[in-house]
Amino acid sequence: MQLTLVRHGETDYNIKHIVQGGGSDIPLNDAGHTQAQALAPFFKNQTFDEILVSPMIRTLETVKDLLGADVQFDTDDRLKEMNFGQWEGQSITALRAEYPGCFDRAGLILPEYVSIAHGETYEAVRQRTSEAAYDALNNNPDGNVLFVSHGSAIRAMTAELMRVAQVQQFGQIANVGVVHFDMGQKPTEELRLDFYNRTYIDY
Repeated sequence: MQLTLVRHGETDYNIKHIVQGGGSDIPLNDAGHTQAQALAPFFKNQTFDEILVSPMIRTLETVKDLLGADVQFDTDDRLKEMNFGQWEGQSITALRAEYPGCFDRAGLILPEYVSIAHGETYEAVRQRTSEAAYDALNNNPDGNVLFVSHGSAIRAMTAELMRVAQVQQFGQIANVGVVHFDMGQKPTEELRLDFYNRTYIDY
């Protein structure tokens, strides 16, 4: 199975550096729509056997910008963004200043945040997102599948599929960044990560 993962386009929370997780249902801004439309030509000649999308507004808008307003897809809660608990909607800059040990040098949230924000763990996100991937593999062993999801969710899924212990080994996915896996035909086969965080500029 060929599996393509796409992060949603830009939102106002992205440019304002506000925590935007599974508890923040924010639409794309104008730039986000433009980004997704710029990536659309890459998908023009592709046929997908299954398209699964996080049920959040920003991902629903992204898939329609990518593949057209009449595109047929299913939503899957397992592809929702990590829920950051009490940090949802808060300034990342302010949180980094108050809790520096909860962020890496790139400003990405570390697992230690859970004890303060009481949000979802990376382990939980790894499990639910990879489960969605393996279910898609079982349903489409020879197929071509598209997931439209979120930055932390895609990072966690990639880490789990690649059997990498630390999600932090994978950098942030750009808005409408693309990841591609060749997963073979069954879960016992060795999968291959073809590329990570390719953007419409690279196409």
